[in-house]
Amino acid sequence: MVGVGDRIAGRYTLRELFKLGGEGMAWRATDEDLGRDVVLKCPRPDDPDSAQRLRTAARNAAALRHQHIIGVYNIFEDDDVCWLVTEYVPGYSLAEVAREQRKLGPARAAMVGEQIASALAHCHDRGMLHCDISPENIILADDGDAWLTDFGSSLDLRNAGTGDTPDIARGKWRYLAPEVTAGGPAGPKSDVYALAATLLAVTERQRRPGPFEALLTQLTLPNPIHRPAAATAATRFGRLDQTPRGWDRTIVRRAAMGAAEVVAVTLIVAASVVMPGVAALNPIPDPRAADPCALLDPTALAEFGRIDLSTDGGNFDTCDLRVRQWGEDFHPDIGQVRLTLSAEAPEQTSQVSFTRIGNVTIASEPAGSTRCVRTLMLSPGANIAIIGERKVSTGPDPCVLADITATHARDILLHGPIPRRPGTFPTGSLAWRDACALVDVPTLGRVPGVDAVRPAPGFGRWSCRWDSTIDGHVTVRYDRDSLKTAESGQPLTLAGLPSFRRSGTKNTDDCIVQIQYRSFRGTSSSDRAEVVVVKFYGSLPAEQRCATVTDLATTVAASLTR
Repeated sequence: MVGVGDRIAGRYTLRELFKLGGEGMAWRATDEDLGRDVVLKCPRPDDPDSAQRLRTAARNAAALRHQHIIGVYNIFEDDDVCWLVTEYVPGYSLAEVAREQRKLGPARAAMVGEQIASALAHCHDRGMLHCDISPENIILADDGDAWLTDFGSSLDLRNAGTGDTPDIARGKWRYLAPEVTAGGPAGPKSDVYALAATLLAVTERQRRPGPFEALLTQLTLPNPIHRPAAATAATRFGRLDQTPRGWDRTIVRRAAMGAAEVVAVTLIVAASVVMPGVAALNPIPDPRAADPCALLDPTALAEFGRIDLSTDGGNFDTCDLRVRQWGEDFHPDIGQVRLTLSAEAPEQTSQVSFTRIGNVTIASEPAGSTRCVRTLMLSPGANIAIIGERKVSTGPDPCVLADITATHARDILLHGPIPRRPGTFPTGSLAWRDACALVDVPTLGRVPGVDAVRPAPGFGRWSCRWDSTIDGHVTVRYDRDSLKTAESGQPLTLAGLPSFRRSGTKNTDDCIVQIQYRSFRGTSSSDRAEVVVVKFYGSLPAEQRCATVTDLATTVAASLTR
């Protein structure tokens, strides 16, 4: 057993034992050759897997270069013992702070969140998951910065085999995301959840929860699809008020709270901050039965022109009000309101205002010259987006259109769930098909970096997205539109279905294939079609983008015709 004063490999003099952590025993040591302090880690004597975690940490962390990630210098063996050499940052872990039974203020915690989320975004951009974000693995330096350390449980997605996941038994259960504790694979959003849970564990409670608590609640939503990515989280932490730098070690020691309270705090904040406007216990009991058109009142907009309700434009989660200029024969569109049932909640930024009326919260985004967005927030995964648009310069104010529509929808929701559709979808409709099931894993696996096993389904599973850990994404969504022609793109025939392909014009853009699946008679007696839109977005050359999306669309078409 080594001790203080021992020299390792004839070069490193041990000065102080820090902890017995997940990676092993950690020492502050002096590198006598370079005259600097470093951290030396060796395996725990009672843990046979500790040496392997050191090697994992060395291999994965060595590929990272970020101002808030502890750097790895070397790994070697001395007297049959594995030693990992890392950067030394004077300070204290968040766990040590928590043991002082004090609390970080929201501004200070937001600064930590911004820096660590930025570090996680760097990891995720390189296909790396940390998998063990916790107070023990975040260092608060004496100069005020936060540092991420301990990559012993990390997972390199680029080199992981199918089904490879970190050993969650080594993790700290109170910070694990729900999808991981349920036995599912970890993903980038699992790291985001763990960071938010960590900050909840060491941040003081506020009598009146504010933007910081609201952000943490969104980062700990049960469904990872609804959590922001690490880069977005870093940006949003950065928009919160910050405390000055240069705080001293005494302040670090005095600022924290017991980590055991994290579960209670999470539940309290989740129940009272981000989603204060839960209109009903289950506002959308059945996505296919919910009627978005029942939330619209054409007569409420009658002062602006002729109002036509359209039920056959966009996806099945959408209903439109067309505002048209009065006339005897021709009625040009001068405005529009589109209402969409959505799984996505608006980002909570300083630019978005929130108003609670009764038990519904309305999020108002900044107005544009031709577009205005309001979102009724009902519950996680159940929101209503309302977009007002001005079609011509003399058209109605888009925010007036959106606000009138949002008020009417809110009044309906104050009295119960979204009304049901008057009928069901036709038997052959795409509305009965799961968009995520139209592309198989082997086909998705041919797209560089795409996470084929963790799709992000949209509302009603009428759309689906697969993100790439390298670049870009794949989406499949449904649309209802006029019948397609050659003007829609290059004509193709895929599995017997008429299809049309078109490419974006920029170097970093998309290529889209629209598959015309089923024709039907629209509400205005016009011929319409249910369409599957397959898109690949990425920085590949246009020819490769379109070859990739054609391969995906071919699989989709074959799935539709089986």
